[in-house]
Formats: sequence, structure tokens, C-alpha cells
Amino acid sequence: MISVNFLRERIREAHIRFEPKSKGTFQLEHDYSAQVHFTPDSKSALAVLEYKITDTDSNQIEIRVILEGWFSLDGVESGTDRKVVNTKCFEQLFPYMESYIKQMATMSGIVDLGIPKPKFDYGDIHMVKTSGIPS
Repeated sequence: MISVNFLRERIREAHIRFEPKSKGTFQLEHDYSAQVHFTPDSKSALAVLEYKITDTDSNQIEIRVILEGWFSLDGVESGTDRKVVNTKCFEQLFPYMESYIKQMATMSGIVDLGIPKPKFDYGDIHMVKTSGIPS
């Protein structure tokens, strides 16, 4: 059985720009990416989640956060197991991302910002051989 245990998280980068030129509503676009880097023995992983929100019409809003999460792993033996780990890391890290973005938005004067949780499946996960966790 695969075990994915969340250890800690940190914000690697955070940017916000809110320059309202007029009153009204904004059409927002949400983009995200998620990567998981494994140690050679597959006992640990670093998940990197990036979330970006932009105002598509008037370019008055931009919020971007890159969040890292460290995880201890057990039972990871195959590529399919790594895909399961990718999904579990994302599921455990996303609530932190959502909280940080909402806090940043509120401090900038944007209230009640909804953060839709992205959905993906195994077909969306692409495995790439790397040399392990980046420094």
C-alpha cells in the first residue's frame, strides 16, 4: 500500500498586482501546474504547485503563488505508484495554496475570491525522468 505523508510546506514565490482603474466586475482566468520530484529511493518527494490568476479583459489583476510541499513516502515501486503519489501530493497541498491566495487577495482588497480546485486524472500526469529533487 502506498503511503504519502505531508511533512511541511513553504511559499517559494508570491506576487500580487491589483490596479483597479474602474469599478465593476472582472473576468478571471485560473491556471495551474503541479510537479512532483522524487528522491532516487522513492522515500521522499517535493511537490511544486504553481497557481496563477489573471484578469483576462483589462490586465488589472494578477496573483501568482508557487508553493512547495515535502512528503515522506512508502510503498512506491512503479510508475503507476508515482502517479498515485502525484495525485495525493496535489490533494494534500492544494488547501494550503487556496488559503494563501485568498489571504493575499483579501489583503489587497479583493474579497470573496473563489479558487476552483483543478481536476485532473492519470491521463494528465506525464512522468519525466529527473535526477531527483531540485536544490
